[in-house]
Parts: sequence; structure tokens; C-alpha cells
Amino acid sequence: MAGVDTLLERGYVDANRMYVTGCSGVLSSWMIGQTDRFAAAAVRCPVINWMSFAGTTDITVWGYYRCEGYPWDNPEKYLEHSPLMYVGNVTTPTLLMTGELDLRTPMSQTEEYY
Repeated sequence: MAGVDTLLERGYVDANRMYVTGCSGVLSSWMIGQTDRFAAAAVRCPVINWMSFAGTTDITVWGYYRCEGYPWDNPEKYLEHSPLMYVGNVTTPTLLMTGELDLRTPMSQTEEYY
């Protein structure tokens, strides 16, 4: 967000027409749950629930290292870092997109966010 602020200060960006996207959409889904400063968003291939992600992805150890243990050992950390916990704050018009055969960020993550 500091980078966005710098671009705005320099006049490179129209504050009313900013758009955010990402694949995997961890940060884009996180941002729209934290701020309403974007006019639109595309959340592509998101990880939005670290707890369910741990049981559905083909890279299960990633969450283990990121959240210091398995979901049942440290559920608070998994949930605290999950964009799904902030979806109630989202007011930004958002496109959600994931490939049905994506094993890295499964379709179920997009469906949960929807």
C-alpha cells in the first residue's frame, strides 16, 4: 500500500480508477477485505482460507511452515491470516476466477470466498 501511496503522490495514478489483481489472489483478496480504496478487483486463483487450503492443495507443507504447525495445532494463526475472515468487509466489485483443474489453489478456495 505504501507503493500505491507513492504513485498517487507522484500523480501517476487516478485514485478513483485503481484496480487490484493477483494470481494467486492471496494479497488481492486480503487487500479488498482491509480497504475500499480500489474501484474493482480480480481475485484469481486465490488462497482465502489457509485452514481448508492445507487439506486440499498439492503443497500442504507450505501452510505448515507459514503458520508454524498443522491447522489443528495452531488454528488461530491459520484463520488470522485467511482473507475469508475479512470477506464481510468487502465492498469492492470483484471478479473471482480459478481453473477447475488447478491443484495448487483449488477451485474450492474460490467457492468459499464467493
